[in-house]
Amino acid sequence: MITEKQAPSNESQKQFSIIPRAVIRADISATARVVYAEIASYYWGADSKIFPSYNRIADNIGMSRRTAIRAVAELVAAGLIEKTPQIKESGGSSTNLYNIIPSDKIVTPPSDKIVTPPSDKIVTPNKTKNLNKNINLKINNTRAQARAKNAAAAAQRAAELERIKATDKAVLEIAKTSKKASWFDVLRIQSKYYLRPKTPTAKKFVTDSELTELIELIATKGGSCRALQSGQHYQSEEVLQNE
Repeated sequence: MITEKQAPSNESQKQFSIIPRAVIRADISATARVVYAEIASYYWGADSKIFPSYNRIADNIGMSRRTAIRAVAELVAAGLIEKTPQIKESGGSSTNLYNIIPSDKIVTPPSDKIVTPPSDKIVTPNKTKNLNKNINLKINNTRAQARAKNAAAAAQRAAELERIKATDKAVLEIAKTSKKASWFDVLRIQSKYYLRPKTPTAKKFVTDSELTELIELIATKGGSCRALQSGQHYQSEEVLQNE
């Protein structure tokens, strides 16, 4: 039965792990490389017994046990390490025994390009900070653009409202210059102007030529004008003159 290994006598041996170039160039994920480095840190010589548990590997690196298991399986499949299950004297399973494959026996892929799955990419604290900063900057820019767009739209609506008010005032002023205008309501539907007889009998007091003259007079200020029938109403109408 394998017992707990003794720590190396040289304290500096604890400070780093050497990873073969073949492992760096292997077609494995970044997470698997980190797990390889963790397992290799237990190698202190030819007689080293390497048997860290999945929990220890996961805790030392800062990942889940499931991720550690997947990474070990990836290393075994790539031929970078060998894994031998151990059995306790009581009959239960124990931690795996690992063997580091010598670098001269590792088959490297023909390409030096390492393709790392997005989910296995390791983001350093500085990269995370910069990424968050860029995300916040984009959010702030988007919000600023939205505020500017809303402000521009509000200014445009206000300017349009002032233009309509000025046109309404001009239309009323020009209508008052005609004596026959008192028989009609001057109203606006959206941006168009209309004349509507105040009573069913109002048109008896205005000739067709006088009505045409009044319509043309209002159109000079309002841009357009049409005659409506008495009692002809619209939900969106706004009466400008009702005297």
